[in-house]
Amino acid sequence: MPKCIAVAVFDGFQILDATGPAQVFASASAMSSKALYDVRIVSATPGPIRANGGMTMLAEPLKSVRPHTALVSGGDEAAILAAMRDKTLIKWIRSQAKSAKRLGSV
Repeated sequence: MPKCIAVAVFDGFQILDATGPAQVFASASAMSSKALYDVRIVSATPGPIRANGGMTMLAEPLKSVRPHTALVSGGDEAAILAAMRDKTLIKWIRSQAKSAKRLGSV
């Protein structure tokens, strides 16, 4: 069974901070003879999330996944400060610190 990799994004996230790690895990699966990872983009506010460069990604709800590895994208200072005030995102990060095998951020 593939390991779930959740990449959390928020308004104003850095697109490379989400797509770079996602591509690393996707490429590892592609090079293997079996699906190693299931990469999912998640957010406290699911749906279209706008990156600081103007691109938009479609995110699933945070609660929709039970990740093996939980990652949080970076962003510019204003976006990160706003994300730090997002109670839903912070609660999710804290819960992942207890339940995920790996937790990190860019």
